[in-house]
Amino acid sequence: MAGTAHREAAPLLLAVSGAAPPLERLVWNERWAEAVTAVQVLSAALIYTSILSIATAPFLAERRYGESLVINGIRAAGVLGGAVVGSILSGTATGISTWVAICMSASGFLGIAWVMNRYGVAWRPIILHLLRCTTPLLVAGTIAAWLGALVMDELGPGRWSAVPALLVSGATLTVLGLLATAILPTDTRREVVGLAMGPVRRVLGRRSQADTDS
Repeated sequence: MAGTAHREAAPLLLAVSGAAPPLERLVWNERWAEAVTAVQVLSAALIYTSILSIATAPFLAERRYGESLVINGIRAAGVLGGAVVGSILSGTATGISTWVAICMSASGFLGIAWVMNRYGVAWRPIILHLLRCTTPLLVAGTIAAWLGALVMDELGPGRWSAVPALLVSGATLTVLGLLATAILPTDTRREVVGLAMGPVRRVLGRRSQADTDS
């Protein structure tokens, strides 16, 4: 489960988070700049609710709709609870989105622990494994977003200053993401490398087949 999240959910959502500032400037020229932080923190929090969705899939396959309803309730409580807390403590879009992200992440961990408990699996090692897999990517995404924003500040306002910022952010996330695989658990690292090499093997296989046919 953690390997699946690392391979699919985390890189995509962190790419959105890291690229949000330059993309917003490039497309809308800072018309929606105030919403960028909300997009970033919510994208990061969606990693854990996405993992929860993967963990819940067996319930649906087994037609255990009661458990699925409980999970949906935990997820909804995280979103609504965060919105309520944020509106009381902050009242700003950034503050509310930050609290929603915090509560969404907490509900994701709570839901994962509950699912593991229902299947008789120790939940603490699972949570620690997820943190070990996702924390390096969260750090990488934060650094990538910071560098992208720094480049835009240095280049000044203007739609096209977002292009080099986007390149810097994307390159940083790619490099740091690859480096982060070095501290992954061995099994997860093998899955990640296998997934990354899958398209290469398919292309080479098609070329080999085409050469054989010719």
